[in-house]
Amino acid sequence: VDMDVQVEIQNVLTDIHKQEKEIALRDDKIDDLNQELEDAQAELDEFHNDFADKEDKIAELEDQLNNLEEERARLAAEEEERRRLEEEERRNRPKPRSKYNPLKGDKIDERMSVYINNFELDVPLQRIAEGQYMFGTRKIIAKIMNDK
Repeated sequence: VDMDVQVEIQNVLTDIHKQEKEIALRDDKIDDLNQELEDAQAELDEFHNDFADKEDKIAELEDQLNNLEEERARLAAEEEERRRLEEEERRNRPKPRSKYNPLKGDKIDERMSVYINNFELDVPLQRIAEGQYMFGTRKIIAKIMNDK
């Protein structure tokens, strides 16, 4: 019977030893998993930090974009106003009056030029022949009488 008890004790000790090995293996596995969890948590923290940095950069770029769009709109409005003022100035600017240039040697034409150039006329005068002119769309005939 003593032998049976000793065998039984030996079997129990062997089982205990096996269980201790399994516990040690599980403890090692738990340590590995805890380390893996810590690494994953550190990676997650780094990701969150990168994400926050990216969000800050996006907000900064959006602000810059908004500022540039406002600047572009302001410049476009200024350019439009400048063009409007130039156009208004151009319209209000007195038109250069072209002088009528007589044909040299034609006494009627020379007298006509003196007379016409004294007025601010927008109607064109064109010599057709001696003493004949187109004044706008009207044909006129001129001659010198009594030296006038």
